[in-house]
Amino acid sequence: WEDTLAAECAVHPLILVLEDVHWSDRASIDFVDGALRHLASSPLMVVALARPEVEDVFPDLWKQRRVQALRLGELTKRACETLAREVLGDAVSDKTIALIVERAGGNAFYLEELIRAAAEGGAELLPETVIAMLQARLEGLPKEARSVLRAASVFGRTFWRGAVRSLIEPGDRSAAIGDALAELCEREVIVASQESRFSGEEEFSFRQALVREAAYAMLTERDRKVGHRLAARWLDRAGETNPIVMAEHHERSGQAPLSIDWFKRAAEQALAGNDLDAAVARADRAIEHGASGETLGELWLLKAEAHRWRGANGAAQTSGERAMAELAPGSDAWCEAAGQVAAASGKLGDVEALLRAVAQLDGLSSDPSGSAAHRVARARAAIPLLVAGQYDRLAELLAPLAGDAVESAAGDPSAVAWLARARSLRAWVDGDVADYLASSEISATSFLRAGDLRNACSPLIGIGIGGLEVGAFELAEDALRETLTQADRMGLLHTASVAKHHLGLVRARLGDLDEARALLRDAIDASRS
Repeated sequence: WEDTLAAECAVHPLILVLEDVHWSDRASIDFVDGALRHLASSPLMVVALARPEVEDVFPDLWKQRRVQALRLGELTKRACETLAREVLGDAVSDKTIALIVERAGGNAFYLEELIRAAAEGGAELLPETVIAMLQARLEGLPKEARSVLRAASVFGRTFWRGAVRSLIEPGDRSAAIGDALAELCEREVIVASQESRFSGEEEFSFRQALVREAAYAMLTERDRKVGHRLAARWLDRAGETNPIVMAEHHERSGQAPLSIDWFKRAAEQALAGNDLDAAVARADRAIEHGASGETLGELWLLKAEAHRWRGANGAAQTSGERAMAELAPGSDAWCEAAGQVAAASGKLGDVEALLRAVAQLDGLSSDPSGSAAHRVARARAAIPLLVAGQYDRLAELLAPLAGDAVESAAGDPSAVAWLARARSLRAWVDGDVADYLASSEISATSFLRAGDLRNACSPLIGIGIGGLEVGAFELAEDALRETLTQADRMGLLHTASVAKHHLGLVRARLGDLDEARALLRDAIDASRS
């Protein structure tokens, strides 16, 4: 993404226009944030349009990227009069124009709809409110067009010809539906898209979100449930890949249990995109709808990881313990949950809970040729044991991972990464900084090979610490600044604070005491929070 924008900016200035940002997702927002950060000196401009509620959805929207907020005020009375007269012509009286302008109140959408209503029915038919105006406009449509609009509204802002047909009464009404869609386009209620998400399907969108909401409000509660059930069925056949869309259709159809697996997939997708709040919220919705057994355990595990990266260590510990209670002891997911509990407990300073999780891992087979998940869990637990000063338990925990454990996992980059991380800790305790640095390099590279950008930050910090220890300050600074960049982009608050801590020490060694002091103060504040 960033390379593509950089290539464009190298040739000419580039403007990225985003509409309806209040309906965006955190992962997309973070992609744009990363581009603005790393292309700060390039001719890149982002123009983002949104309703005021964007401040509630994304209260920190690009706040570190020199945002200039332009709040659009109401249209002036003169501008409203000019637009109304341009459209309606001289046949309409000044009194009607004045009435339109007064009721529009400077809102461009209201003004447009009032002009349309006046053109179609005359001044005496102008409604008192926008809602009444929209209802009147829709009620004035032919029966087939109203039926199409109601069916389309079930799908949201965007819909497809085949989707509408699947919700309307059985029978071959393709021609009638096509005529209705054409009329709705002609009346500027909907617009046809040049491309479609689904092959072979003609795509349309409501021209205004409020019109879609008005059409949806015309459905009875029973019709909505039936509509969402049929919509979920059609989207599944069409190849819908967005799990939150499928989950919400099943939820609104009154068949909430069918949404559990979709909400779980949606939570996994959010976690992969670093939208940690959404990951927790979607997992909670699956749990509320009755998830049980292994699925319930996996949802608690997902919450544990999201909470840990958010820095909510108490919630991470609790969620991890709930996951362990639901999952089969010794299974891959159970081992991962044990590792999450150990990590969160260490950050909380809850040594008792940390040692309890380690003891549960010890209760499993310690054969290093056993499951990779078991070995990875031991490596995860080793880090908080080191921080807690539990060197004897650390040595016992890592003993099964000695020898060629890293080499034996060569086919699994994630396992290699964790095992190399564990080996680096053994080297640190033994005072072998050279091996610590080498193992940290292997771990960071392997995490990146596995596509695990979050966990790659820890061995990168390790490289920074090792470089600081031996006086390789340039190596240390590069690793720590890269960590800080990635942590800021992904919202990893704890990781960022640790990177700032060690980067502050590096800058102090290099004589830049002002930056060192600022970094260390930021690290203290972040750690407290």
